[in-house]
Amino acid sequence: DDWWIYYMWIAPGYKLVVGYDPDKVTPADVIEYVGLSPNNLTLREGQPFFMLPLMPTREQPMQVCGFRCNVYRPSIAGIDIFGCCDGCNCPRHGCTLGFIANKAGTNGIVSANHCIHGSVCNCFGSCCPYNKYVIQPSPICGGTCPSSVIAHDAITYDFGGGTWYIDAAFAPATQPVQYAVLDEGGVIKPLPSTFRARDPTPGESIVKFGRGVYTFSTRQSTVQGIGAVVTVCCSPSGGLCRQFGDQIVSGPGYISSGDSGSGTYASDLSSAIGLNFAGNIMTGEGIMSRSVLVERYLGISLAVPSVSTSMLPLIAGIAAAVGLGIGIVIGTTAPTR
Repeated sequence: DDWWIYYMWIAPGYKLVVGYDPDKVTPADVIEYVGLSPNNLTLREGQPFFMLPLMPTREQPMQVCGFRCNVYRPSIAGIDIFGCCDGCNCPRHGCTLGFIANKAGTNGIVSANHCIHGSVCNCFGSCCPYNKYVIQPSPICGGTCPSSVIAHDAITYDFGGGTWYIDAAFAPATQPVQYAVLDEGGVIKPLPSTFRARDPTPGESIVKFGRGVYTFSTRQSTVQGIGAVVTVCCSPSGGLCRQFGDQIVSGPGYISSGDSGSGTYASDLSSAIGLNFAGNIMTGEGIMSRSVLVERYLGISLAVPSVSTSMLPLIAGIAAAVGLGIGIVIGTTAPTR
């Protein structure tokens, strides 16, 4: 199990992430096996990627709180959240709400497993699992339990000691939710009615809405790799590491601490591409689970629910009466497992 990560940079800049056993093959062997010439690439040894919840430190300045950490009701993608233990014990961490979703008629939120459930990292040593409540904003930015609870009883897919394919969890909503993203300056952008999950293409332009301390603003990038096998560790200081398969890799400068659980979208907001959960701390390259696999393993839909045309006048009337907009749906308090 002594595996290393290498990056192969292929002109004009796409990369292939390769894992191999250094006791059995050499870097030259790897290049030969994938049919490339040493003249066409440079090879450098990489470090494991790390999960990136926000854990404030004194060593470096961060944008810990800001417009993504205001109170948002209904809940939307791109806002500051975190999970709390049963009994309302809340670790002082922060993550991002990635997507609004529906599971068998129950509306809820999607974020990283290690943000609102905990099994992938054995709960970061906080409480096992800390999946009872999700609060918004996070405890770092003033959220408290139970007054800030927006969802509860998260479900996940646990791959045990094998290869993981998603770091994701779905929590049924206890507050209204809206199929929208939070853009720059607190601007809320509703998602189109045709919004759906899909796989990207190499080089495709993508956008992230997250509360990362160095990428707090909306961030653009491109898809640099699809189907990558990577090692992801729960903490830069060591501890539990997992192998993840079939992942999407972004370009540099895209991810920072606090972006765990944020969603990656097509640049025109037409599609859900991936759920961010890890990255290279030095370069900001991001690792994300494919959105189609998040749907499959959690049994959810990221698509904007269709509304019967015969119901639109009634819904519009109700929305106007209570000051809400179309696209807002009411969460259920019934847990789904």
